Parts: sequence; C-alpha cells; structure tokens
Amino acid sequence: MSGSIDKIFDQLRRSPPTHGGTLPDATPLRHTISQPLATEELGLLSSLPQGLIDFWAVTASARLFEDTVYGQWGLQLYEPTEASAATACFQRLYPEHFRHGDLILGSFLGDCDQLLIRTDQSQMDWGEVWIHSPLDERAQWERVADDLPDFLQRYVRVAGQKFWEPHGKSQQ
Repeated sequence: MSGSIDKIFDQLRRSPPTHGGTLPDATPLRHTISQPLATEELGLLSSLPQGLIDFWAVTASARLFEDTVYGQWGLQLYEPTEASAATACFQRLYPEHFRHGDLILGSFLGDCDQLLIRTDQSQMDWGEVWIHSPLDERAQWERVADDLPDFLQRYVRVAGQKFWEPHGKSQQ
C-alpha cells in the first residue's frame, strides 16, 4: 500500500480540519473517513491506478473539509459503487465530454465540479486527476495532479482550498 495515502489519512484522522482562508473561521469543518474496503473487494480493482487502489485500501469513502453548518464546502470521495454510478450519470448527461477510462471519484460540496481520475491504461494520462466542470468544455478542465496521492497531498496542504482556481493558486 502506498505510504503517502496512508500518511495523508493518518494526518486527517489525528488533526481537526482547519480553514484555508475562504470560509469564516467560525464555520465548523469535519472529516468523515469510513472503514477501508475489504481485501477481496480490492482484488477486483487491480486494473485501476495504484493510488486509487491505495485510497480504497485506507478508506472506502471520505468527506474532507466538510462545512457542517451549510454543507457548501468540502470534498466527497466516493466508494467504488458510488464512483461507478456517478460515472454512468456523467456519461449519460455529458456524452460529448466523456472518454473511455473516465472515472468520477468525487464531488465538491456546494458546486457542480467533480473529481475525475483517468483509468485507461492504454492512454498516457492514466492515473491523472482532473476537475470536471460541466459548465466548461473538456479542453478547459483543470488537470490538478499526476495521480491521486499527489492531489490529496496538495488539497490537504491548503486545507481544502481549490488550489487550481485563481484565488487558490496563490496558496500552492
């Protein structure tokens, strides 16, 4: 298992979430981290990028930097069946955006952006993490990381800020 994913979630479990500067300091945040997937379930996922398998080996799903008052801030990371359902919905609603190997891994609370990971091993972008913005053409989407551990490290380092957006780039 990837030590980096394990370290990230160990840090999240030990430290209460802090604000990255966009929310009023009084807004309480929380992390909700589930139990990991069973080993036999992980075996069925062996064709996926290693960082994604490592994530599900640490937690089946998670909600990070969630605004507990209004529910308008944070990131929800899906377990495999939720990711599959979200991907099917994405493919149905946005067929012009969808490519073979797209997997919707999560969604940002309070807006319509989704976290997408590329899972087509035959492509050079295998394992890359992107932000799917339904309001933008695919060519305008942000590539936010080489892999899931890289994305999570950056996202946690800036306390849940959208570091790829203009107001968040100064915090990288």
